[in-house]
Amino acid sequence: MKKGLLAIAGLLVLSASPSFAKFDPSFTWATLETPHFLIHFHQGGEGAAKRAAAIAEDVHARLVPRVGWEPKDKTRLILVDSMDEANGMASPIPYNQMVILLTQPVGEPGFGATYYDDWLRLVITHEYTHILQLDMVTKGPATLQKILGRIYFPNMWQPVWMIEGLATYEETEQTSGGRGRSPAVDMVLRMAALEGPFPSIDQVSVFPDSWPAGQAPYLFGESFTRFIAETYGRERLAEISTAYSGRGWPFLVGSTGRMVLKKNYTDLWSEWENRLRHRYSKQAEEIRAKGITLSTALTRKGYLTLSPSYSPDARFIAYSGANADEFPGIFLMNSDGSGDRKLLENRFPVSVSGANVSWSPDGTRIFYTKIEIRAANYYSDIYCYDIASDKEYRITKGLRARDPHISSDGKSLIFVMNRLGMNRLAKIDLGSRTKPPYRMGDVVFLTEEGPFQYETPRFSPDGDRIAVGVWQPGGFKDIWILDASGRKIEEISKDRAMDGAPSWSPDGRYIFFSSDRSGVFNIFAYETAAKTLFQVTNVIGGAFTPAVSPDGATLLFSSYSGKGYDIHKTDLDMSRLKPAEPYHDLYPARQYEEKTPEMTIHPYNPLSTLYPRFWLPWFGYSNESGLLVGAFTFGQDAVQRHQYYLTALYGPKNGRRWYSLDYFYDGLAPTIHIEASDMDMTYSSMPMDDYGNTEDYVERRRTYGISVIAPFLRVSRQQYASLGYRWTEASHLSDISIWSMSPSALVPKEGVMASARLSYLFNNSRRYGFSISPEHGRMIELAYERLDKSLGGDFEIHKYTADWREYINLPWKHHVFLARVFAATSSGDVIPQRAFQLGGDDPGDITISLDEQSVHLRGYPVNQFRGQKACLATLEYRLPLQDIEQGWDTKPFFFRRIHAAVFAEAGNTWDGSFRGSDLKRSIGAEARFDFYLAYYLPVTIRVGIASGLDEGGETLSYIGLWVPVLF
Repeated sequence: MKKGLLAIAGLLVLSASPSFAKFDPSFTWATLETPHFLIHFHQGGEGAAKRAAAIAEDVHARLVPRVGWEPKDKTRLILVDSMDEANGMASPIPYNQMVILLTQPVGEPGFGATYYDDWLRLVITHEYTHILQLDMVTKGPATLQKILGRIYFPNMWQPVWMIEGLATYEETEQTSGGRGRSPAVDMVLRMAALEGPFPSIDQVSVFPDSWPAGQAPYLFGESFTRFIAETYGRERLAEISTAYSGRGWPFLVGSTGRMVLKKNYTDLWSEWENRLRHRYSKQAEEIRAKGITLSTALTRKGYLTLSPSYSPDARFIAYSGANADEFPGIFLMNSDGSGDRKLLENRFPVSVSGANVSWSPDGTRIFYTKIEIRAANYYSDIYCYDIASDKEYRITKGLRARDPHISSDGKSLIFVMNRLGMNRLAKIDLGSRTKPPYRMGDVVFLTEEGPFQYETPRFSPDGDRIAVGVWQPGGFKDIWILDASGRKIEEISKDRAMDGAPSWSPDGRYIFFSSDRSGVFNIFAYETAAKTLFQVTNVIGGAFTPAVSPDGATLLFSSYSGKGYDIHKTDLDMSRLKPAEPYHDLYPARQYEEKTPEMTIHPYNPLSTLYPRFWLPWFGYSNESGLLVGAFTFGQDAVQRHQYYLTALYGPKNGRRWYSLDYFYDGLAPTIHIEASDMDMTYSSMPMDDYGNTEDYVERRRTYGISVIAPFLRVSRQQYASLGYRWTEASHLSDISIWSMSPSALVPKEGVMASARLSYLFNNSRRYGFSISPEHGRMIELAYERLDKSLGGDFEIHKYTADWREYINLPWKHHVFLARVFAATSSGDVIPQRAFQLGGDDPGDITISLDEQSVHLRGYPVNQFRGQKACLATLEYRLPLQDIEQGWDTKPFFFRRIHAAVFAEAGNTWDGSFRGSDLKRSIGAEARFDFYLAYYLPVTIRVGIASGLDEGGETLSYIGLWVPVLF
């Protein structure tokens, strides 16, 4: 019961929750209050909070009349420096809240290739649009909300493109930049229209797995939203949200659109798509008329295949890659594209410039950025890979460093350091006596910490100069040349073109970089002596991250197509290049009327956000207590220190009262979990005699417990250790005399069970975009419980459980072999109702915890066998059949893929000694259908048949539902 409550509570806030697992417990929080916002910030963030206050109040004044809604209560804005990625989140549940990461985006591809004059303004505009749209509740839903509280928000249950499209549209309309006027976004739309695949409206109603994956609802949604605004008037966007917010039932998307626009969304989508195809075909013709750059594709992976770099001897090319079929990593191939292989797995930042790699001068090592978890934060540091030894070494620790580059003499490493939304250039002397990992005391700072955002610094071949991409306040993103000490020598340009990813020619004469100054991202070269700019490529898609071969004859770059980015190469002859055409500003400047609002700062107090904001009708049932009715609620404070789930029920049959409370405190490194409950527990089909007669047994369970949960997290694996104490009093509600009538029956026990509990959970399995199952790893749960009279109980019991799931990938993509072993034993006093129960359908890819008695063996009825000991072994082959990725216009069902499984398993429960001859075996097969329900929730429907091969077995068909486990 309790696990079900926690799972359902998670589903309630899944669609728009801004929560991380937890914020760093070392953060000390304060609150800045303005007329419309409560801004929570931690140490070092006061300046950002004051800046956010002025922006947020200005954004509020701008957006409220446009969206047509003003929240009744102040919105919580949490500013946190917990990740070296740029992002923001918003949710109206349980109160209006926005979480904004202080790291700014810089570098390309991605958001760093989108113009913004003020990142904080852009992200606040985007997220506050969400708040205004999602908080909007009128008519019948408003009446329902008056009764139930803040739980049902109709605008949350819309296609993703409608939510993200509107927010991206407003970020564009209300700032000088935004993705709606970005050449990088225009590139994605252009190549989808020219090359395909162009997504259908159902494919951007969810977060699809195919490229551009999670960005599709933002980019295509913004353009389609703009088309609607331009065709019918901007005020229609507000009318759509207002009308939908008053509909009595969710998911009436199409009829709402027809009511406001007098036309189907699918027809409008076709009109908009045709308009784009016509526009981009004309643009492609104009580009071709200037002569297309001929290049050779060295990879054909698509997605994010980025940042190529030649080895010093030009034999190899290293690059970064991320896609929907595997974990991100660093790859290596021969210079002609052959022999492509993955060197190592690596989670690099994609919203900032962390995908770049750098070779050591002798070509034996590759340096790169890697994100890891430190004290609940996702921070970057620099690592290196030694090719000969096939080993990875950490170079920096705790520096939040990215974008490494080594000088040609191998003595200096330059990089970017990030903190509180500000960064700076730094370097380390690799020839010092200090051995890696290098820490703060080993760092020499080249620039001051401030608002300038640096990316991809690169030493010149002689080591005397540094080329670096710099974003400056006001939206200027240019290439600077510094001397070796970090002093600025020259700005290559001072305009609002998006220049980035500088790279030197081998002779130091030219600096190559990508830029959108032609309207399309291309590679340009700046001759440092003559101060002349040349356009090197002319492509229809886009060209990024240039790298010149050691002999200067070949240029590598990341080329964009309809499938994403790939590594291309082209011949390089500087003598044939012509000077670049003058730049024309693509981004209109905007003046903001920012005024310092009234504000007060005080220590953070969680109480104002902890009280319940909603309740849901809830039900329970047992044979003895009958139907119970009541309520469920959930709450958490703004900075995620406190969280609770509460259920209270009443049964009029005999005046029975149930309750369940789970409280989690995350203000310390380990999580503190306190639980209390008083509920009925039904044990079905308890044996009464030797003739197979059974009866359901219902007991009353009053439980109190406390545990400490210590996470040991890495990007590639998760580990949790839990130590706790639980006190449970069990008393009968069923008549136990019927068990006493048979001498052989085990009478259910009553009394106090007091126990010390220890558990350990490990998971390093992965799920990729196109996965049908966890892959490449294992899930293990080990647990021990000691019931002891000295702890305050009436029983002496030792209980051990172990569950191991091994996921083995086969040679074919996403074909997985599952091998699973479960074993459990209980010794000491026998409590019959606590026996392990064997039989029934598999609940999914989850391990059996210490509190579970059910061991699922397909092909046998539920709870067919019982015993104080249990074992189970499963072999299962899982194979993909077809990727569908289709929905039904704007309906809340989206079919992702079909896959299948065949399995064989065996298990048993027993008392006394184990006998292999008593194992119960089964075989079977399943068809599985992955889809998105209600636009956000990934679920799997299983249709299967299983045959039990031994006594008690049956041939059973079944339909089941799985929800993937998210760690």
